[in-house]
Amino acid sequence: MAEIAYPAEALKVKGVAEWVAKQRWAVEAHTSGGLGIAIQAGVAPARITMFCDTLTESEVRCVVGLNVGRLGVSSAEQIDVLASCSDARRPQNLLLRMTRGEMGLPLAGSAADAAIDAALGDVRLRLIGLESCVDATAAYAEVVDQLIGQMEHVRRSHGVVLNYLGLTASEDFGAQAVLSEVATTIDDALDDACARFRFPRPLVVFSPRWDLVDCAVD
Repeated sequence: MAEIAYPAEALKVKGVAEWVAKQRWAVEAHTSGGLGIAIQAGVAPARITMFCDTLTESEVRCVVGLNVGRLGVSSAEQIDVLASCSDARRPQNLLLRMTRGEMGLPLAGSAADAAIDAALGDVRLRLIGLESCVDATAAYAEVVDQLIGQMEHVRRSHGVVLNYLGLTASEDFGAQAVLSEVATTIDDALDDACARFRFPRPLVVFSPRWDLVDCAVD
């Protein structure tokens, strides 16, 4: 019930690209350039999550045409664009990016509710989960708790069970001990939140922040 999604920019390293392709790991792209790197590395579109924050409307339409596995959005406007170029016969899998910072929807409130309503109210879209960028090790437990709480709110309000929880790290893990600490924190937080909200444990997808990896491989 957990997996790693590798930033597309990391695939610029040949050895990484070959290993990711061989293991059939998931890949996250945050720019059109990153998407191109993933495609050129032989990653199947179905294993790619593309976040739309930096894309133009024409780029979003192109990405939809590639049939990527998941598209991540952080505003009602992006949802409207996606709906306009998706097909009800093959609904587009959708993630809502929610955060306490500037990039994404707030973790709770009217803006988040409106985006969820818009995503669930359009037959051309299939909302499958929530995603958040976490800015410090100590914050993982709080963010996981809030995301599971929002998922339970969706279940109560709409009768839909979201089964995908994405976490993007905003810090560089330079030591195995730190990564192990984060993994334990996330696992414990999931146990606590799912028990408290009586919510089924979702798939957890963890990814290092793309621009940190980009700096490391350039």
